[in-house]
Amino acid sequence: MPHKDKLRRSESATQTRPTLEDMPFSRLIKEDPELAGLRQRYAGKPPEHRRQAALWEYEADLATDLFNAALDRQPSANGFRLHRGRGPCPGAVLALAIDPGCAPAMLTIGSIEHQLGRTQEAMDLFLALPGLKWDAADLHKIIDEAGDFLLGEEDYRNAKALYRLATERHPGVAPFHGGLCYAAAQLGEIDEALAHARRAVEIDPENHRHLNSLGWTLTLAGRHEEAEEVLEKAVAASPPGDALAKNNLAYLRRQRRQKPRGAKRCPSTRRRS
Repeated sequence: MPHKDKLRRSESATQTRPTLEDMPFSRLIKEDPELAGLRQRYAGKPPEHRRQAALWEYEADLATDLFNAALDRQPSANGFRLHRGRGPCPGAVLALAIDPGCAPAMLTIGSIEHQLGRTQEAMDLFLALPGLKWDAADLHKIIDEAGDFLLGEEDYRNAKALYRLATERHPGVAPFHGGLCYAAAQLGEIDEALAHARRAVEIDPENHRHLNSLGWTLTLAGRHEEAEEVLEKAVAASPPGDALAKNNLAYLRRQRRQKPRGAKRCPSTRRRS
């Protein structure tokens, strides 16, 4: 996925201009003449014009990566590769220079900032996502990817902050409540986790992931009888090959036999299958 891309330097000549590895985007947009020029040039354009130009840069870079990946699998390519852009993740950099509200680019740049240890810069971008005017389905997916990235980095406090804001701006989106449940539970805030697990199930009652999260959180809360009932529903709703709810149910039953007061943590707490 775009925000999982590893940092990479251009394979062309040695770079003399700063990149994201050298400074955060908030400085790069001011100090790099090309990026500053792009920002100024598009500032007076209609929002839809900016968005289309930004998405072209972003998607063209992804297309180049896909094309090169295909070439790598062809022995006849003889090492030929396409090159475009400038520095690490150039398409996203150019896209965000053109349109400061380009959601996919904000996700990618924010993730790179976080990987480089610039947490505040990353969160400035991530926390702006819920307030964007963007296609709702795409925006919900992008916000959830940002939250899932933070969970994968075990940055539970910032993941909680993002998901909390997302649930406030978009209260009817079940995955946001599920993400907030997971982050809060990892921080030991079980009551809050339980409230959002229940809300996710209220919104999407047949979703096996939300049922599993509720059952897992009930287990953490020591409500074993209710947890078993919910996890049984999660097992029944799970597709073939997804054993997460089944494993959690088996764990719960072992705990009820061996440790009636409950365990502090379930072994299978992955948020996605």
